[in-house]
Amino acid sequence: AAIAMAWRARFGSDIVIDLIGYRRLGHSESDVPALTRPRIHALTQSHPTIVDRYAAALRADRVVPPDTDLASHVTRSRVRAHQAFSDPALPAEDETPSPLRRPGAVPALDAAGVQALIDPMTRLPDGFEPHAMVRMLVDHWRRMAGLAEPPLRADWCFAENLAYATILRGGLNVRVSGMDVRRGTFLHRQAVWTSQEAGGARDGTAAEFVPLRQVAAGDGPSGRFDIHNSPLSEEAVLGFEYGYSVGAARTLTVWEAQFGDFVNGAQVFVDQYISSGEEKWGDTSSLAVLLPHGNEGIGPDHSSGYLSRFLQLCGEDNLRVACPSTAAQWFHLLRRQAFDTLRKPLIVMSPKGTLYWEKASHAGIDELTGGSFQTVIDDTTVEDPRQVERLLLCSGKVYYDLDRGRRSVARADLAVARIEQFYPFPAQALEALLARYPALVEITWVQEEHRQQGAWSFIREQMDELLPPHARLRCVARRPNGSGATSSHAIHQLEQVELVARALGE
Repeated sequence: AAIAMAWRARFGSDIVIDLIGYRRLGHSESDVPALTRPRIHALTQSHPTIVDRYAAALRADRVVPPDTDLASHVTRSRVRAHQAFSDPALPAEDETPSPLRRPGAVPALDAAGVQALIDPMTRLPDGFEPHAMVRMLVDHWRRMAGLAEPPLRADWCFAENLAYATILRGGLNVRVSGMDVRRGTFLHRQAVWTSQEAGGARDGTAAEFVPLRQVAAGDGPSGRFDIHNSPLSEEAVLGFEYGYSVGAARTLTVWEAQFGDFVNGAQVFVDQYISSGEEKWGDTSSLAVLLPHGNEGIGPDHSSGYLSRFLQLCGEDNLRVACPSTAAQWFHLLRRQAFDTLRKPLIVMSPKGTLYWEKASHAGIDELTGGSFQTVIDDTTVEDPRQVERLLLCSGKVYYDLDRGRRSVARADLAVARIEQFYPFPAQALEALLARYPALVEITWVQEEHRQQGAWSFIREQMDELLPPHARLRCVARRPNGSGATSSHAIHQLEQVELVARALGE
């Protein structure tokens, strides 16, 4: 290496080092390398060991006297080290207090403070010429916030941007990356606006405008907002963002896949780091992984965030896995992830088609921002819970199909409830929900996914201890399938109608 450095300094060109490494004892120090490489093995066996070479160097440099018995010294040092680690006076790891292990409260919001965030988010710089869709978006955001007329229902796009704004104003940073995240694959984020004037704005300022950076630049303490479109290399980007999240405790780090299936390309980091890094190395992370998920007839490679895989990885409170069904749930979930000092990775089965559904939006900013994240959502349309004999449990967008079907038959003996967080499993909240229906005889888990996918296997195991007396548990799902979803929208629609009919008992 010294010669190579000198060569480059003198002649300004590269030099290649042919460095040969070897294992003296072979793979795992248990096999017999002479079986396959007898000549090389004979050379390595006759080569001085690293310990012998280091001892010789110490003696040659007069670091130790020539007659020092270094082997005995090493042995004594090992004994002392083992004794130190086995000292009963040292506290066990789980008894060591840590501020990161105490759940933190999410700061309260007031309507006036939330509305004050909208003005900097919707105030365009002089000379900036927005696209017509952006101009309409600005108008919609102000109407959703109650700052303009007529009022408009608050949707997912507004909920996410407003959640980030409150997090920034709370003094934390937000970092978002992934494929096309600045705009959002489904035009669902719109976090960066581009001037339509050639060469930038008329006054020569930057051609791009980032609304959330205006919030961060406001009066008082605030965090920093960064958002980056990333290459289509899920393993590289997710690995980087996980490492970033470990080192940045005051940053909500978000990685979004273009479609949930794309997490396939980063499965190594999911298994080896995200789900197990805290247990193996004590590395805590609050990384949020967004996986657009849901059967909508657009093919097997754009339909699934592989919920079943993530649920199989859950244990000892290592992950949070959620599937929010409304814009308010999304708003509160992001805030909880940012402010909770009990740092755990969050896996979100995020929506696609329901992003613009009216039923998933909210009538005004108070309805959007009020309350907190609910792990379970009960059926608020039931007039007499004592008449309910059948309960449909589900998550995600299939709820809206079930709700529409239930309303069409007007059955008083049927209720539809949602599980919004799978893990940690909300046993207490679900137990309280079940207790509200004393006449239950059947609980049906309904999922869009094929039977061997989705959450069914996980739900079945979790429900064993919660199942009320005289009630049975069953599942309604698509039949097992290898590819995951149909590419035909017409076939998907037929499957969905049949799924809902079976769930309703028609």
